[in-house]
Amino acid sequence: MSEHMDHDHDHEAEGAPPIEFRPSADAQVMPEGRRDLALVFLGSSLVAGVGDPKGQGWVTRVVGRTQHPDVELTAYNLGVRGDTSADVLARWAAEVPTRWEGRTERRVVVSVGTSDLMRGVTLARHRLNLANLLDDAATSGVGTFVVSPPPT
Repeated sequence: MSEHMDHDHDHEAEGAPPIEFRPSADAQVMPEGRRDLALVFLGSSLVAGVGDPKGQGWVTRVVGRTQHPDVELTAYNLGVRGDTSADVLARWAAEVPTRWEGRTERRVVVSVGTSDLMRGVTLARHRLNLANLLDDAATSGVGTFVVSPPPT
C-alpha cells in the first residue's frame, strides 16, 4: 500500500509547478545572534490585569514564561480599563510606535471586545476598528496576535 501512495505522490509532483518561497515586500531577514523583540500588549481591562488578586494579569504571566536566551524581549503592557476598540485603535497610532524605535522585531497582541459589548458598540464597528488596526500592523510589517471574545 505504501508503494502505491508513494507512486501517487510522485505522479502529482511531476505535473505540479515547483514550490517557491516568495516573501512579501515587507519580509525581513533577521540578523544572526540574539533577537531584539519588542512585544506590545494592547487592549482594555483584561490586558491591564484588572481583577487579578496578585495584580499580575495574564500579560505578566505570559511574558514571564516567554523568556529565552536567544531573545531580548521587552514587553509593554498598554492595557487601559474600559477601552473600546475605537480607543485601542487610537492608542495604536499614538502610543505604540514610540515603543518600537530602534527595535529589529515588532509584535503586537491585541485584546478588545468586552468593553465594546458593555458600551453597545455594534459588531460592525468592532470588526472595522480591529480590521483597521490589523491592516495597519500588516502594512507596517508588525506581527499580530488577537486574543479576544469571539464576535457574535
